[in-house]
Amino acid sequence: GIIKISDIYMLVITTTLSYYYLPRLSEIKDRVELRKEIFKGYKFILPLTILSSAMVYIFREFIIEFLYTAKFHPMKELFLYQVIGNIFKIASWLVSYLMVAKAMVKTYIITEILFGASFYLLTMLFLQHYGAVGVTMAYCLNRILYFIVILVIFRKTLIFS
Repeated sequence: GIIKISDIYMLVITTTLSYYYLPRLSEIKDRVELRKEIFKGYKFILPLTILSSAMVYIFREFIIEFLYTAKFHPMKELFLYQVIGNIFKIASWLVSYLMVAKAMVKTYIITEILFGASFYLLTMLFLQHYGAVGVTMAYCLNRILYFIVILVIFRKTLIFS
């Protein structure tokens, strides 16, 4: 249920990334202009993500009652780590879209496999220790780690040395 809620409210943001941001990154050749476009994305898209995530978190009980039955009420405990993970997901995508835009196929495949595997392993570990909330904790930690790795991969693009 929590994944479906995330998918719905993140759809607006991911659509913006796919239809405007990705083509824009693809057409830019100059490193300075590329850096400006990425930071422009952070100024507009990340606050929108934070705001929508905060609204989903604040209204989580209403959302559960509106979309699901009373059996789903315990799901409210899963929202915190899910929405934090979503914020880091978009924060990392604002930079990681460069892998697609600049045809960095090998890097893209390696990071996708690595972080798919790490999410699985973290989920198995956290599920044993924390129960169902461990799945969203694993998602959140995985997204934070992905964000850090993406910043390391693209540090030369983001910071002038």
